[in-house]
Amino acid sequence: AYGIDAEAVLDAAAEASLLEELTNQNDHDGVAHSQLLLAARRFDDPKSQQLLPSALEYFQGAVAETPRSVWHREQLASANMIRMDESQMRKAKEVWGSLHNEFPGVPKYRSNLAQSSTFLGICLRNRNQFAEAEQNHRYAIEIMTSLLGEFPDVPDYRSFLAAALNNLMLLPRDVVDLDEAERLIDLAITHERAAVANNPEHRRYRGYLATHFLNLANVLDNLNKRDLAIEAMRDRIELLDGLAEEIRATYEHSLLTSQLNLCARLSEQGSLDEAERITRETITAFRARIKRIESRPDDVNWLGASLQTLGDLLAVRGNVADAEIVLLEAIQLQNTVLEKIPTDNQTRTFLCKHHLALATIYKEIGDERQAKTQMEKLLAVYPTLSVVPDSTVRGAIADVLTNYD
Repeated sequence: AYGIDAEAVLDAAAEASLLEELTNQNDHDGVAHSQLLLAARRFDDPKSQQLLPSALEYFQGAVAETPRSVWHREQLASANMIRMDESQMRKAKEVWGSLHNEFPGVPKYRSNLAQSSTFLGICLRNRNQFAEAEQNHRYAIEIMTSLLGEFPDVPDYRSFLAAALNNLMLLPRDVVDLDEAERLIDLAITHERAAVANNPEHRRYRGYLATHFLNLANVLDNLNKRDLAIEAMRDRIELLDGLAEEIRATYEHSLLTSQLNLCARLSEQGSLDEAERITRETITAFRARIKRIESRPDDVNWLGASLQTLGDLLAVRGNVADAEIVLLEAIQLQNTVLEKIPTDNQTRTFLCKHHLALATIYKEIGDERQAKTQMEKLLAVYPTLSVVPDSTVRGAIADVLTNYD
């Protein structure tokens, strides 16, 4: 959140022990700072996140009491950047901007001002405030481009610039058209590659580069550059494969879903043998993952998606009987999740997709009764979705309602 690689922060257990020690010593600055580190280091841990409000309150009070204290202002700005909250991000940007104005020769203040600007841009994009989001992303790009010109050998600056370019590219196409989007994401990849080349073992750089390749693939799809999109996905998978070998728990799920993404693209291009091979490997990996660790709904959902991809491939090859078997298993998996978590929206969305795929197969082989049964099941699930599903599902449902009585 504030420019420190997670791997450079103290081990979470050691940090928790330090927090206890500082508390016993009545070191209030140290306690609040340690709370801040824990909240940043263990972002997915609810207990650690509960420490953040206390740290925020402390640093707000400290800055109010000693407004010229640079250290306390730095900590307050850092605390406001941990959560992607528009109000807090505006406060962080204001503090970093103030520090930069007072100390224009300190590079980290410019860097953090740029980061808070592009993070604010993300918050604004999520609220559909695209014009202001664009302004913040372009401001961040301007700052980081200037910094990189002065300090070309600092890989963090290249990575931060790549992030800002990527975030601008993600704005709607009436704000950033496809041609500019391709240019932006290509430039982001160039800078992130340079950061990785400077430090090939740096996981954050490699993870960001993998994300950029996914976004490049999506842009290339929209430009009808399908072969290049496939190559971008292969580059992403290569990076994630290396990362998953180092930290399987963190990167394996992204690796497997990316393989599935590649399979869908290969299938569209007619590379059915490779698509089926990778799909089967992905199914095997998801089964092993679910068996190895505590079963999570997300893993089960994506195992179902993998089975549907295999079913679609088998149906294209004319192997309808096996396609039916794997799709029925996919439906059973999602229903198993719904028995435990009846309100899970993602599971119900996947379930809709599976029923639609199976109904389509039955219709193509002329089994209207079975097709109707699957559509009735789909339409029983669809109204219960708490969020409108993605455009692919919406389009499929519209097609279904047009073609089925």
